[in-house]
Amino acid sequence: MNKDCRTHTARFAFFLLLSLVASSAAAQLHAGFSIDIGQGVPVGDVAAMASTRNAAEQGYAKAQFQLGIAHLAGRDLLPDAAGAVTWFRKAADQGHAEAQFELGNLYLQGRGMARDDTQGVRWLGQSAAQGFAPAQFGLASLYRVGQGVKRDDATAAGWLEKAAAQGHVLARTMLGTMYANGWGVNVDLPRAARLFRLAAMQGNVEAQFYLGMMYVSGQGVTADWDAAEQWLRRAAEQGHVIAQFNLGTVYIGGALRASDYVRAYAWYEVAALFATDPEWRDRARTLRDWVAARLSPVQTTEARRHAVELGAAVLSTQSARR
Repeated sequence: MNKDCRTHTARFAFFLLLSLVASSAAAQLHAGFSIDIGQGVPVGDVAAMASTRNAAEQGYAKAQFQLGIAHLAGRDLLPDAAGAVTWFRKAADQGHAEAQFELGNLYLQGRGMARDDTQGVRWLGQSAAQGFAPAQFGLASLYRVGQGVKRDDATAAGWLEKAAAQGHVLARTMLGTMYANGWGVNVDLPRAARLFRLAAMQGNVEAQFYLGMMYVSGQGVTADWDAAEQWLRRAAEQGHVIAQFNLGTVYIGGALRASDYVRAYAWYEVAALFATDPEWRDRARTLRDWVAARLSPVQTTEARRHAVELGAAVLSTQSARR
């Protein structure tokens, strides 16, 4: 029996099992999803929402979750956090992990109801126990800061390990910082570097910065200028001001190779341009001016041109991320 035949047979058996009730929750939900993704009808058609609502009202947890998302985001509806709470709770009570996560977050934010950190921890905990990585990361974050629970870095690290193993980029980054600093775990710089590398390859700007600095210092990895420049530049081009500043410092100090004042000037200029913290802006300008005093007129022209090019690259990267 070919795949299409098996698929149609399974569907036929399914509808027989439901006594051929055309308005079954699953059928309504499928209709809603089919319309919503544009299978033959305009995306966002009100019929999609009607089908999803019908399935939700019949107790189908996935539809209840989707309706909660629609209320929260204002998709085909006015944004309504209280309505989202209602539907997330219905799905969460049935064990829907994503709905438990969303409901927990709403409790923690006080959206659609009074803020209740204890309830927020409870629902995130239920979702995390089912293996939902975002909830595992969220629960770890609460243990890190002591929100709704007693601060416990060891417990936080345990949840981060679970989420990181599933590829959760923020969990990998946070867990890397914990291994780097010995928060709740023994200091393990090579382990931190491996976690930062995984997260950096997923595009996390903080992990790129941390990994770059580890290559500069030789902590957890062998000092490597090319790798340091690669990762610091990736972070810098995403607008990470301290990465921009540190690139200038690395170039000016010749940490791993001969000093390059032209590049140092350019990165300090970019850091000064993008810094929102007055202290970092002033630091960047001070060192930029110090470097400028040591450039020839030709070098100054080249450095300013390079700064314009780098600034444009940062803006382009930031625009692409929006």
